[in-house]
Amino acid sequence: MKKVLFVLCLFAATGNIFAVGSNNQKRFVKGTVADKTEAVRSASDKEILDLAKAAIEFSVNYKDLLGEDPELAELVISGIECLPYEYLENASTAEKTSIANRLLTVYGLFSEAKVRSVVLEKFTNSPLPVENIVTQLNVYVKSVDPEAAEPELIKQVVSTLEKIGNSDSFEILFRVRSESRWEPFYAEIENAIAILAKQSEQKILELISAGNVKDCMQMLNLIAKNSQTEQILSAQIAENVLSRTIYIYENTTKLSEDLIPLQIDSFNLLAKNNWTRASATAVRYLKNAETEYTQKVLPENEYCKIIVSVIKIAPIGAIQPLSSMLVALNRQKEANQQEPSEAVMLSIINSLGEAGDKNAFDALLSVTYFEYPDSVVAAARNALAKLKW
Repeated sequence: MKKVLFVLCLFAATGNIFAVGSNNQKRFVKGTVADKTEAVRSASDKEILDLAKAAIEFSVNYKDLLGEDPELAELVISGIECLPYEYLENASTAEKTSIANRLLTVYGLFSEAKVRSVVLEKFTNSPLPVENIVTQLNVYVKSVDPEAAEPELIKQVVSTLEKIGNSDSFEILFRVRSESRWEPFYAEIENAIAILAKQSEQKILELISAGNVKDCMQMLNLIAKNSQTEQILSAQIAENVLSRTIYIYENTTKLSEDLIPLQIDSFNLLAKNNWTRASATAVRYLKNAETEYTQKVLPENEYCKIIVSVIKIAPIGAIQPLSSMLVALNRQKEANQQEPSEAVMLSIINSLGEAGDKNAFDALLSVTYFEYPDSVVAAARNALAKLKW
């Protein structure tokens, strides 16, 4: 009886449009649950707001009594769908918050996928505050078993987070993307994190700075290499991944088989973007690559590519280390130690020539004093001619 009075009071508070009792109002109060749904669906523009609200309130108040009743689910769906966008757009902040909280209640009370789907659509496509629903969806993704849940609902949750999620949503989706049980939803997750990355720069850098090789590889492949990612963010990710992998290399006793390829990938992306902001990191990697090459964990062809490309990232900073590398190889030659690799020599010489920095003069000139192959001596002379004075 109290709940009937509640519905009547709700109508009484709506204003004069129901002063004489419209047919739809009477049908809603006197009719079955199905009648109530029909009253909402057939309401006029003047009636719709009050009937939509009444449908939601009735459904929430009688959910415990009626349980998983399909007609009650249809009623609450009708109420949510019929909430006018224009009203929501012009409502006060307090009213928007009140409605958003009521929809959150519906989402929690009704486990039916179709009801939750309508709630998510309303949050996505209307000007309601979304902070609380995003928090709830984040918790859902972290706790749900994707192999047991309704696939379409999971897809819609991910899609909703793509549109209204936050940096926490990014991290949660990024984490579950590495779990094989989420594989059926990889496409949706990858698209969502690519979109959310635009507002999650700080979170991304935090994840990289504490990440392992697998984390860094996933960040590079899913975000930095994604066509939807802006060039600046892509380069920042590559720079931080390279820095992180250098640290891992220098502080591990057992190398992951993915570490060297990941370093190469991130470095190549920096070179592709001519990302000179990563000059210090590139120079650090050049020295790191020299050690990796000496230890035979970095192939010579990749090492040579790094030497040639480092000038694109560190046109000034790389001159001194490249010159020092050349001088060291000359000393090795002079001491009749292992013959320097012709490919490596040519890579260093050509890189210094392309840079055109006069500080490389002494190192390049010294090459011509030794009995190197003609190709090496010719390259050194050509590089000397390119130096800018």
